[in-house]
Amino acid sequence: GTWSQVAKFVPSDGAGGDEFGVSVSLYETRALVGAYKDDDKGSSSGSAYVFERQNNGGWTQAAKLVAADGAADDQFGIAVSLYETRALVGARYDDDKGTNSGSVYVFERLSNGSWAQATKIVASNGYAYRNFGIRVSLDGDRALVGGNGHVYVLDRLSDGTGWTETTKLSLSTNVNEFGTAWKLDSGCKVRCECTW
Repeated sequence: GTWSQVAKFVPSDGAGGDEFGVSVSLYETRALVGAYKDDDKGSSSGSAYVFERQNNGGWTQAAKLVAADGAADDQFGIAVSLYETRALVGARYDDDKGTNSGSVYVFERLSNGSWAQATKIVASNGYAYRNFGIRVSLDGDRALVGGNGHVYVLDRLSDGTGWTETTKLSLSTNVNEFGTAWKLDSGCKVRCECTW
């Protein structure tokens, strides 16, 4: 019943202030770690790292994920979720639908072991300071994405060409913190926690 440390993850290009480890997700022999203040695409543009467990029990960095259209202060990597060969990465301060409206990126692992950005998702009713992508959770072909005051349910299209927003959860009263903490598992059991 005891626990022991078997590994420590350190990014190959880590630097002070990257905030590596702000978000983590584990799926079997693969781990995804966010570094939302990494600077590859500008100050605090953000990144996420994929680590894989080797046959000898050690772990190695397999990939570094950055948004194709990343920009300064997007904070890509503030939230991450991993399922099989698919990764979901939130960028709460992306600006596609207004200042800090937020977005979510989907990455897929290719047969050669590399990772590629498959799509980018924004909220259907996105607007400034929504922070869509502040929390993400992925289970199979369903995802939950948090934004201030809302949780969005997304389903992957059967032909694999993208994702569709199935529904949006919110409270009858305006509570911005709703949607900032929850977990999705098989059967879409959802627990949303909010504070005010």
